[in-house]
Amino acid sequence: MSGALAVMRETIRENRGAWLAMTFGFVVVYYMTLLAIVVWRIGSLPNYVVFYNWPADVLNIIRSTPSVRDMLPIIGNEWIFETGYKNYSYGHGIAEWSLAIIPPKVVVVTLLGALSGLSVLLLRRLRAHCPARMQGAGAAAAGLGSLLVAMTNVTLFWVSCCSTATWVVGLSLLGLETTTAYALLPYGTDLSVVGFAILLATNYLLARGCLPRAPRRPARSARGLAVQDL
Repeated sequence: MSGALAVMRETIRENRGAWLAMTFGFVVVYYMTLLAIVVWRIGSLPNYVVFYNWPADVLNIIRSTPSVRDMLPIIGNEWIFETGYKNYSYGHGIAEWSLAIIPPKVVVVTLLGALSGLSVLLLRRLRAHCPARMQGAGAAAAGLGSLLVAMTNVTLFWVSCCSTATWVVGLSLLGLETTTAYALLPYGTDLSVVGFAILLATNYLLARGCLPRAPRRPARSARGLAVQDL
């Protein structure tokens, strides 16, 4: 295991610029893709932007919530940025859809970008001496893990699904049947954990594939052994 970890560290060190670009570029592409999906599906461009004082809100929650068990979930749902479309036909307006930036979710997406970027670098490193079938299997496994994590950390809100977890809203906007999306609702955290596990296992196996193989020693015949012994 230490050999595979050494390969991962070496791969990141040798490609630090590309790895950092993929890590943080993934975050930008992820949220821009969510925004593009909701605009395409609903057909309304954003018409408002709101920034929230996240540090002050977190401090207020810490001061006013005595139980840490209650405090952490509340902090985990605090927004730092919001954009969306408001329908002003009703008083001050109702947000028909919105995209929120939630710091804990951004951390998860950044970690996803880091692991996915490492998978790309390891696959590129394996390209010279790895069969195409193995490369394809590694790419497919990394893609599946990334999809599970990305899918379950969506932060879209839609008035038609106002009481539903945001990642299920994302599935509905992508066109998944509502009953199927609701059936997946209780398994969001489990699917995200499974996705990270697949990514970690894939990176480990890819790194193992990058390890130099010891040359095979030619087998000596019984006759050769007898001559040598004499």
